[in-house]
Amino acid sequence: MPRTTALVVASLWTVTFTGVAEAQDVFYRSWRWVKETSAARAAGLGGAMTAVPDDASGAESNPAALTTLVKSELLGNVLNRRDGRTAEGDALRARTGMGFLGLGGRLSSRWAVGVYLVEPQAVRLESGSSLLREGSTGAGRVEGTLTEAGASAAWRPVSRLHVGVRLAATRLTLDGSYRLQPASGSSVLDVQTEGGATNVTAGIGILYEASPRVRIGLARLGGARFEIPRTARLNGVPEQALDGDGPSSARQPSVVSGGLALLAGTRVLLTGQLDYVRYGEIQTPFASLAPGGSLPRFAVFAWEPRVGIELSLPFSSMSLQLRAGLSGRSAAGAERGGATGAAPLPTTPPLPSPSPSPPIAPAPTRTALQQITAVLPEAPRGTQTGSLRAAVGGSLVTAKGWRLDLAVRFGAEGGSVLAGTAIRF
Repeated sequence: MPRTTALVVASLWTVTFTGVAEAQDVFYRSWRWVKETSAARAAGLGGAMTAVPDDASGAESNPAALTTLVKSELLGNVLNRRDGRTAEGDALRARTGMGFLGLGGRLSSRWAVGVYLVEPQAVRLESGSSLLREGSTGAGRVEGTLTEAGASAAWRPVSRLHVGVRLAATRLTLDGSYRLQPASGSSVLDVQTEGGATNVTAGIGILYEASPRVRIGLARLGGARFEIPRTARLNGVPEQALDGDGPSSARQPSVVSGGLALLAGTRVLLTGQLDYVRYGEIQTPFASLAPGGSLPRFAVFAWEPRVGIELSLPFSSMSLQLRAGLSGRSAAGAERGGATGAAPLPTTPPLPSPSPSPPIAPAPTRTALQQITAVLPEAPRGTQTGSLRAAVGGSLVTAKGWRLDLAVRFGAEGGSVLAGTAIRF
């Protein structure tokens, strides 16, 4: 069985995951729409938690795991994100904030509940002045925070089967700006956004105990849609809505996760997971307004694998847990199609002439979009490869039920450190 499980985990890891643009809208650039694992133990395992039992963080990752809790558990940790740089060249600024806070416990042998508060995305992106097509330059920044509060319930209909549901309120706040200056002429485009939006999402999970050492998990976590207004000022005319008929729709795609956890002996836990991320749910207004050809398109989905290992070392009055994990991420670069040559800059309206009456603003919504799409840089066609993130972590567990957690996550775009504690009662 251990050999078979190892082969399954290896297959999950070696699967090719499609390269997908995570935010092809030039305004949002490198913003990653998928949530980041924010609980310390889960981060140390590379986020492969769908099939892991007896952990209160399952209230978020797979609510069905709550009925496997041996004792009630309260846990929390902080998350420090380090400076870094994205594949597009944007600077990621350091930030320290809340990572995960959760509480879970069993009501009876068949029922369990849990609540959690998590900040899976908190980032500040800064893009310096960069040369685009036709000699134009663009620069901007986006600061955003994603916060989620949820409640979960789990039911154990038979001895080996656990079923859970989750309901969560997710809030996104954004503050950003983007400025475009063509090489010639006086046309300047300024785009601004500021605001927040809340969306309610649902999730469902299943955990099956195939044997005393093997568990199989499946979870479907719903995505969210946030409508936050953006305005554009072109040639000094009054601000106009950038996104046509309504506010810009930022999307967090839904995810379907399948996982396998194996207890190899009494000291080693092996876990693997494969996420099916529905990036096709994300839409951008730039997809159909690129002059001279079709610009950015999202692939329908992406496969993102995760694997983790945990080693437990018992001592007389405490135990030490060491863990490591790897996670695959879809490519951050955009996949573009259409004409191979640079699209011409559209004709822009002239500066308004002095007049005692207020200037009549042109219909700038489409023009503003064309101003951006006309100068976006060309990117290679075809599928791009993904990237890997490594993580290590550990826990010190006392005989009285206290646990101290630490995890460090590495990556080309900057690492992060998670530190926290948990108590069982």
